[in-house]
Amino acid sequence: MFLMYVKQHTEAFLIDRRVSRPATTPQKAQGSSNLEGQLEAFFKQNPDRLIRMPEVTKALGGKVKRSEVLDILERSDWCKVVDGTTFFYSSGT
Repeated sequence: MFLMYVKQHTEAFLIDRRVSRPATTPQKAQGSSNLEGQLEAFFKQNPDRLIRMPEVTKALGGKVKRSEVLDILERSDWCKVVDGTTFFYSSGT
């Protein structure tokens, strides 16, 4: 019975950490907007599969810190967090 509920309400069981993050500073926001655009483009190219953190950092060329990438992915609307290192693209529909 519980498994049927989980299958019908998967959104309720995803980790959501967006509300607990403090606002970023204006300098970081400018640099992170470019990074967020790159991340969203990467996720849109791979909408049908789970994406792990090593794949994300490799796609970015290793130029950014892992914590910055995690911060953006956890608070963006187009990315859903499965666990701390696995994500997937969600178009919001």
